[in-house]
Amino acid sequence: MANKAMVEVATCISCQAGCTCIKQEEVIVILDPLTSPCYASRESALQALKCLVLVLPTIDDNYELRLMIAQRVWVASYDDHKNVRSLAESLREDLFLEEPYEDMCLKLVDDVTHPEEIVCRAAAKCLADCLQCHGKHIVTTIQLLLVRYEEKLEVGLSSCRRYCSALAII
Repeated sequence: MANKAMVEVATCISCQAGCTCIKQEEVIVILDPLTSPCYASRESALQALKCLVLVLPTIDDNYELRLMIAQRVWVASYDDHKNVRSLAESLREDLFLEEPYEDMCLKLVDDVTHPEEIVCRAAAKCLADCLQCHGKHIVTTIQLLLVRYEEKLEVGLSSCRRYCSALAII
């Protein structure tokens, strides 16, 4: 029910006759379910974006927001679920996202290290293709991935140390 409501709300903020126009914050809210473990939420977010294709900002209108839209749509186009993947690929065509933006390479590291496994898998595939298009970012992207790995390893070790200390008290 909530997923259907998202699509209906998107229609109401599509700047069409009798509708209001979408704001940046609302676009971000619609993008958020694309990182959900629930495939129906990801599918609804893409359907909502398809309702808004004509009013979503271009790269010239709002660079950061367009980059965020492109990243979410590109990652979704590698989703494990066929419907999500198909919607995302169609949306990529509608938004003229023929190849990933160069600035997505480093930003995709956040998705590759995302807590949701479905996002990690799709982002890893997306990052591989993005780096094939923009090979000059391979070294810096790998360096960033190593930093994130070390951060996660350190967090894991500190949790382990706390656990071991707690056991020693018992």
